[in-house]
Amino acid sequence: MPYNRPIELKVANWTDFSIYIAGLFVLTVLSAALSSQPVPLIIFTIILFAAVWVLFSFILEICKLNELKLISVIFPSGKVSIKSDRELIIEGFLGGQHWCTSHLTVLRYETEGGFKRVVILSKQQNDRDYRRLKVCLQKDFCNDASKPDVSGNWPAGRV
Repeated sequence: MPYNRPIELKVANWTDFSIYIAGLFVLTVLSAALSSQPVPLIIFTIILFAAVWVLFSFILEICKLNELKLISVIFPSGKVSIKSDRELIIEGFLGGQHWCTSHLTVLRYETEGGFKRVVILSKQQNDRDYRRLKVCLQKDFCNDASKPDVSGNWPAGRV
């Protein structure tokens, strides 16, 4: 990883997305109401947004983290440590299948209990650290460190 020092990033939670999702819901219902068949489209919209809510809650585990202020620390070795304001610490390793744009990043990391995902918003970060994260993910600097060997053991020095 460039600069060989950890990257500290604020983890987004559900409240960071609620205004955007509520606005999108209102616009979708309004456009459905103005269509030629408003009732089926409004019902479809409500079902679609409920499914998205469940998907975000299940996959990203956002609802469980609403009350916590989380900081993700990514070390040059690929180790991820997520710290909260309530002394909760989750540790793991970057696992691949990341998704990164100029405004949003979804990081997938592996813990003892399986894979977890966190959402990082660029507007909540220091520009320099977010740029370092994007370069790290684009160049795949941390990917080799996150893979166990064939026997299932992590490489030496990664405990």
